[in-house]
Amino acid sequence: MNSVSFVGFALLCAGLFFFISGIRTGEIWAAKVHLKLSRRHQPVLFWFTAAVFLLLVGVGVVFLLNPLGL
Repeated sequence: MNSVSFVGFALLCAGLFFFISGIRTGEIWAAKVHLKLSRRHQPVLFWFTAAVFLLLVGVGVVFLLNPLGL
């Protein structure tokens, strides 16, 4: 496994972790406030944003850069 594949795999794992954490946090948040969005619970949006960003970057690194041999 070369360094590009390793970095891409690490980003994918990080993205999945953030996504799962975001789902769990979102479920707890929804149960507590009954889906009413308040300012103190906005970190839930951060979890999903971080997850999507890391997943997209990881997929890009693994599937776009790796075949180029970079």
